[in-house]
Amino acid sequence: MPLPDERDVREPAFRPLRRHRDEEALVARARGADLAAGRNGDLRVRLSPSARDSPDRAVTGRDRRRQDRGAVNQDGRLSMRLLEPKKVFAEIGGEFARFCATCLHDTVYDSEKITRFCEGLRPGEPPDGQRFLRQAFLHYYQAVFEGDEKTRIELMLLANLEIGYHEQTRLQPEINEALTAPVITPEIFTRNLLKALRPQWGRFNNLIWFFMRLFGQLTTIGKAIDEYVTLAQRQAQHMVTEFLMTIEMPHQDVLRLGDDLSAGFPPILQEINNSDLRALLAQIDPTPDSTRASGAEYWGDLPDRLHFIADMFRCYQTSEDLFEPPITDEQTKTIKDDGLPSGRL
Repeated sequence: MPLPDERDVREPAFRPLRRHRDEEALVARARGADLAAGRNGDLRVRLSPSARDSPDRAVTGRDRRRQDRGAVNQDGRLSMRLLEPKKVFAEIGGEFARFCATCLHDTVYDSEKITRFCEGLRPGEPPDGQRFLRQAFLHYYQAVFEGDEKTRIELMLLANLEIGYHEQTRLQPEINEALTAPVITPEIFTRNLLKALRPQWGRFNNLIWFFMRLFGQLTTIGKAIDEYVTLAQRQAQHMVTEFLMTIEMPHQDVLRLGDDLSAGFPPILQEINNSDLRALLAQIDPTPDSTRASGAEYWGDLPDRLHFIADMFRCYQTSEDLFEPPITDEQTKTIKDDGLPSGRL
């Protein structure tokens, strides 16, 4: 199945010349279910102090509209709509819970049971179909009863990537919306431009803008503004990916999503024997058996994002550190008591 290619917008006219490694962290957490190795990485959006407004500033109407979309919090922080429980956890979380309750405690392989389980998932391609979830849970179940270590690890990696492929495809609209949230829409840009050019219109500016647009007087400039805003959104997405987005692994190992992975594949996964896994990697990993060019340029591009995820999963598939709890028992208790835990989160 060919992957969607969203690189239909011109490349940015410039690339940032240096990396800023010391941005303050404003955290937007995202945690994904990963049956293979309890993946406890935290997806963080880091913004420098200059990228925020003063914490005591007034919240504007535009801020409130963006809050409704899940783009900007009341204190000016960029948030990720992909954190919406209804979109993320209600589907995959529920299916993992059903799988654990139905199949995970079997002592012998039951082909009829796993078939019935998979029949409860919709056929078809994502985002609406659940074919990749069907395949993933079948491979998880096969891995439970697989005696050969390499075969079992490859089955688990295959299932993880199938889960990731499904989830990332489903969340594509929300991810793109979050990444382009810092750039205003063409409509707001046009109204602001008219206010700057014709301040004498005052409170009638929006009404005049409406009628000018209604009667087609903004067609030419509207196309130019659309192109400009699209390019600005593309550049904003590049800068967010390049400078602000990280995944924090155990022991303060921080992966920058815009950088190539340096961990390397574990010896047991240097070569892939599973034919289904090889086929999936051929679709989503344009640099086979290498982490070269794994750093994402535009996190909103599905193929770019899947390339990073595929190599990251393969690099850390056998890492026992990922089984460590992300927070301490004391921090967990504080959170359950509606408190703010101290220490590193």
